Amino acid sequence: MMNFENTKKKISISSWNVHGLGDKFNDNYFIEFLKNDNNILLETWKGENKNFTVSGFNLNFNKIRKKNKRAKRHSRGIIILYKKNIEKGITYIEKGTISQNRLWLKLDKTFFGFDFDLYLCALYMPPEESTQTENDFHRLENEISTFASRGKFLLMGDFNARTAELEDFIKT
Repeated sequence: MMNFENTKKKISISSWNVHGLGDKFNDNYFIEFLKNDNNILLETWKGENKNFTVSGFNLNFNKIRKKNKRAKRHSRGIIILYKKNIEKGITYIEKGTISQNRLWLKLDKTFFGFDFDLYLCALYMPPEESTQTENDFHRLENEISTFASRGKFLLMGDFNARTAELEDFIKT
């Protein structure tokens, strides 16, 4: 989770690999964890069905990967839930990427009181051995260059990074 506290409007952003959304929007325990202004949900495994809602949130931004004909379920998938009171400050950058593994949003500096526009990339990087990598790291690097020239950028999501024997968290 990331907080921007020295701004006119405080904003919180979280990223969560939900390992299949299923009917979790009907689970009160799951809903309780969606407290942030922006909630990036990854590996939703959802298809084109958009019949899920969460009270107080909009769901206008998602990336759905087409289901393989031989697959039993959809794979991957990104959904961003954001609180309705910040809708005017968020713009989906539809042509920000051609990858099915990420999407870009612009958080407006005027609306949020930043000194810069913030470009948020919600991403899922396939595992290294996946056949679906789509040359993603190279494309991502080009996208970062583009958005870095317009403001600050923030990458959040599942990088499928491995730490081997090292801990994968920061002790506080």
